[in-house]
Amino acid sequence: MSALVLTATQVVVGSADLTPFTGQISQHGKVSMKETTTFGSGGYYCEVPTIQQFTTNLSGFSDLSATGINSLILPTAVGTQYATYAAATGGTTAGDPVVFSRGYLSDETPYGGNVGDVAKFNMAMTSDTAMVGGFVLAPLVLRGAFTGTSVTMAGPTATQRVYAALFVTGAVGTNLAVTIESAPASNFASPTTRFTFTTVSAVGWQWATPVSGAITDGFWRAKCTVGSSTFTWACHVGVLNNI
Repeated sequence: MSALVLTATQVVVGSADLTPFTGQISQHGKVSMKETTTFGSGGYYCEVPTIQQFTTNLSGFSDLSATGINSLILPTAVGTQYATYAAATGGTTAGDPVVFSRGYLSDETPYGGNVGDVAKFNMAMTSDTAMVGGFVLAPLVLRGAFTGTSVTMAGPTATQRVYAALFVTGAVGTNLAVTIESAPASNFASPTTRFTFTTVSAVGWQWATPVSGAITDGFWRAKCTVGSSTFTWACHVGVLNNI
């Protein structure tokens, strides 16, 4: 058994890197169960799973400065939709595991505590779509034009879909255009473009429309072009079963 010790988890909500402020995270999934008991149930109460729901809870230390968390995610943002991700092992290398989703800021306490305490914040994100366990294709770093490292990932079968999300946390240029490719070989001699994100010149996030399988390619990478200067961004991909 290899235990996971959380020491450098990277946390991003929308276009805000909350890693420097966050000290606790939990990602929770549940499914509503509905009764299906009949005379043919053999005297047993029966239920089936129906609607799924996922929640990400964050807490950490408040910061009221111009670049602090209380300026990045305002209390008035409750009800705002964001894409989010958490990379438990740091997310600094292509192929690192990541969990990403999209949803609404459903609860936020910007600061709280007793006299003499270090003020703490709490927030919850309630998903409106899947919570995807996948891989980092492009770590969150400042870069210009870019061709990412090949990441091994089994493409979706006929009963699966591939998901992707883009997070731009810093923009000092124009026309960032990010794509995701797959290929049957790691040298990408014959790549296929699977996702094309909207070209942007500002911070923000994008949740791509999932692509249905089957896709037999086993290698994936991110690429970008820029009109000028550099952007800080990350990109992730993952496969889930259809529901």
